[in-house]
Amino acid sequence: MVTSNPNVGIAFGLVFVAGAATSLGSAVVFFPKFVKFVSPRFLAGSLGLSAGVMLYNSFVEIFSKSLLAFSETEIDQDLAYVYSTLSFFSGVTTIYVLDVVVALITGRKDDEESSLADIRIYHESDNPLAEIQ
Repeated sequence: MVTSNPNVGIAFGLVFVAGAATSLGSAVVFFPKFVKFVSPRFLAGSLGLSAGVMLYNSFVEIFSKSLLAFSETEIDQDLAYVYSTLSFFSGVTTIYVLDVVVALITGRKDDEESSLADIRIYHESDNPLAEIQ
């Protein structure tokens, strides 16, 4: 399907820039000289920020689709909003309960989870395969 929207070029350009930035960011891990300049705290913060952005985007998209689906059933708009909100928090509660059940089944305790202090940036000399090559 051909479109005559003048913003198509801008959209493809932004997608290309986002893909290039992602590729460049992921390629940095192959160069230990770049990795050692960044602290584990900065890396953890960056990953947390990007995870938060992705969760927010997903939440907004899913919530709006849920609201639209409830609205199409001839329910009042305010009631559709309440149902969408309850559905979201029901999902959050279900995931939390499943996490607790899995922890009980596997015997995992919260104090066994890794922390930021356990993260170590490896250097080329730490690579066990370096001796083989």
